[in-house]
Amino acid sequence: MGLALMMVLVMGGSYATLLIYQAWKRHHYKQAIEVLKWLLAGIGVYLVVLLAFSVPSGNRTMLAGEEQKFCGFDMECSLGGSVIRVQRRKTIGNPPRELVAEGMVYAATVRVTTTKPNPKFKPRDLTGYVLDAAGNRYDRFTQAEWELVSPDVKDPYEITSGPSGGSFKKTMVFDVPVSAQEPSLVLQEGSWIERTLQLFLVADEGSLLHGRVLHRLIVRE
Repeated sequence: MGLALMMVLVMGGSYATLLIYQAWKRHHYKQAIEVLKWLLAGIGVYLVVLLAFSVPSGNRTMLAGEEQKFCGFDMECSLGGSVIRVQRRKTIGNPPRELVAEGMVYAATVRVTTTKPNPKFKPRDLTGYVLDAAGNRYDRFTQAEWELVSPDVKDPYEITSGPSGGSFKKTMVFDVPVSAQEPSLVLQEGSWIERTLQLFLVADEGSLLHGRVLHRLIVRE
């Protein structure tokens, strides 16, 4: 539904913009302003619908290892991601390049799978951030992530691809204050352009003010 509504808005907005341009070029200013009013009204209605779905929604907490489906502009929701391992430590890497966290380092390994035949994955498009119970956000500690990758490893993502589907793994690292309560990982998939457009996709979990899918960062020995 969300993708269909966005397509209607884009096509309608493009046509209205063309009408405005043509009317303005012919010095039919009243007609151009009238079409502009309808265009703005349409955008306003779309935003109201977007917020009507987003604002009442709440966060959804996944069970340990439960798979989250990444939909967005993929109508089949063919990709799924789950947290398969969480490590918690004070330092990461080895001397003399050892990094010491201001709080605690959380290293979350995520596995992304699909049943599409011979998939071509883009592991760099998978990202995320951590939210705590108070709503504070913590972005990736990318410098620490580099320390986890051995220079002699040819495939750090452990990519598999075949006729029955495939998967890859990616470890993301976060520096989270010791005082943070219930830190949870919010996964995001897609290029920055796709993720920006998703903000305006009605009823999508990545849309503006929509509740997020939370993967609790629980360390299991």
